[in-house]
Amino acid sequence: MNLQRFVFLTGIYNFILATSLLFPAFSRDLLGLQIPYPGDWMIAGFLYFTAAILVYCSSNIDKFAAIIYYEGLLRLAEAGVMIHAALIGGAGQMFLLAAAGDILIGLVYIIQLNRQTGASHSQLILGRA
Repeated sequence: MNLQRFVFLTGIYNFILATSLLFPAFSRDLLGLQIPYPGDWMIAGFLYFTAAILVYCSSNIDKFAAIIYYEGLLRLAEAGVMIHAALIGGAGQMFLLAAAGDILIGLVYIIQLNRQTGASHSQLILGRA
């Protein structure tokens, strides 16, 4: 699978996840996510935003490489928060699975952007790719 398709599909994944958070019976009872209201709605709003950005950026990976790179860094940081929430905050074990997925997605973004654009990590961070 090429990076363009992967970025597009992860944008769709964010959209589906955001929609599931709007229905507490689904997210809490079926997925086991313990997110207090209105946190689930705030996270859903953020996920809708990132979904739109990723779908848009997938149209031109080279042009929007810095934005996708930052999304990869954000996913790695978010995974750390989710691991903490699962192990210490009582948010539910499903957060560990979601964190593992975000680590994988974040690493794919970072590593594949570096390979596809030929830009260094510092160039991607500075938006000079």
